[in-house]
Amino acid sequence: MRELHIALVQLSPLLADLIHQSLVGTIPYQIDAVIEKGAEPARSLSRIDVVIIGGSQVDTGVPAINAKNAQVLSISPDLTQIDGPGSGDRTAFTTANLVAALRRIADDLDP
Repeated sequence: MRELHIALVQLSPLLADLIHQSLVGTIPYQIDAVIEKGAEPARSLSRIDVVIIGGSQVDTGVPAINAKNAQVLSISPDLTQIDGPGSGDRTAFTTANLVAALRRIADDLDP
């Protein structure tokens, strides 16, 4: 399994740390960007495989991100659901489900 390059967008520091801690030792990954509210729009993230958008600001103030071909996982404002990466994909937000979604993305990217 190849290393996933991940961008965290609009996540609280606590949620970003929870995601980071849940991934340690489970899949190869690197967090390449942490983009907070008010960040520069249209930031180019050409190496990003996955964008995780989350929390209460998911619908407002999300900067435009140029991450061509990246899969997007969105955490619901009430932190109960993960949407994505497919348009109809929705599951309960648990660390196990997040790791499983990222593992499926990594498997799809593996040649």
